[in-house]
Amino acid sequence: MAQLLIGRGIAQNHDKYIAIVVAKLLLSFTF
Repeated sequence: MAQLLIGRGIAQNHDKYIAIVVAKLLLSFTF
């Protein structure tokens, strides 16, 4: 149940979610 709700939330904010993940990866690599 929780995974479905989380998946639905990610689907709604898909671009935002990807942007956050990419930003975190870039920060972790640069620092």
